[in-house]
Amino acid sequence: MQGDLPRADASELDVVATTIATVIDVPVVFVTIVDGESQRFVGIHGAATTAPAPSPLCLEVAVLGRPLLLQDARRRVSATAYDAWRFPLASFIGVPIRSSDGRSVGAVSGFATHKRSWQNRDVTVLQAFASLIARALDEQRGCEQRCRALEEQLSASRQQLGTMSADYVAEVAEQAAHQRRTTRELEDNAHHDELTGLLNRRGFFVRGEIELARARTHSLATSIVFADIDNLKGTNDDRGHAEGDELLRTAADVLRQSLRATDTVARLGGDEFAAVVVADPAPATIRTRLAVELDRVNRARKIGNRIAWSVGLVVVDAGSTTSLSSMLVEADRRMYVAKHRHLRARRS
Repeated sequence: MQGDLPRADASELDVVATTIATVIDVPVVFVTIVDGESQRFVGIHGAATTAPAPSPLCLEVAVLGRPLLLQDARRRVSATAYDAWRFPLASFIGVPIRSSDGRSVGAVSGFATHKRSWQNRDVTVLQAFASLIARALDEQRGCEQRCRALEEQLSASRQQLGTMSADYVAEVAEQAAHQRRTTRELEDNAHHDELTGLLNRRGFFVRGEIELARARTHSLATSIVFADIDNLKGTNDDRGHAEGDELLRTAADVLRQSLRATDTVARLGGDEFAAVVVADPAPATIRTRLAVELDRVNRARKIGNRIAWSVGLVVVDAGSTTSLSSMLVEADRRMYVAKHRHLRARRS
């Protein structure tokens, strides 16, 4: 239904469009939203910002709700169909944007001015960004609905009371402003773990997919790290959950200090941590940094409260198309192999 979607911030989505254009190496990117029977551009890179008619290919992707890849788009539309945007159309790629209820509400599309054979990774990159845009639209829509409810409450109160005091109007307006601030804080915190300040599982997959797409585009090797604290349950049982929480925070600090600020580091839940490390030295170097930092921290801690963990690590070639979730499962498996090796060593 027209008006059901929020009015996305065009300036922010222009930045998203520019990022997509850089990642898949195309001169023009459109982020479009279909609102009822109308189509509006909410993010544009590399083309004029106004045009007399909508993009027929973007509209087709959004309406049909499925990806469209054309090596020679001129067989589908007239060569002059995109003259209003001031670029000659040759190849086209587009994926739908789906809302949380499964509706196709728009499209993320790339245009090339020469014939191009699109790769699976190009589709993967566009789908990752389409998912991020859909989540942002859903969260913005929720905020707008809550703010609209407060505004309707204010309007209803005016009708009932006729004339209202300035103090009451200011109070309701402050409530609306507070709701907006609270909603923004909730959106910021939705991707972070409250205890450690690291990314949570949701934030890990959102940020990790973007980093993985960037690595594949620039032919960079990537390492997936999975770490599990060996002695968290014993610490909770013997010393209490406050000590266990302190152990988790310290383990998070060890990961921060061992890895770079640009790496994607997260607490997945419980005693499990993970990281996506792009273009770093060999895996042995990563393991050494983790071991050295852990040893330094343990020397400064009480003997009975040292951190022990097991680590699994997977190296992903630049040309791999394996999903982040599959690589994380493999790193988890290798972590358990390492954990059982440690247990056997201690028993012997």
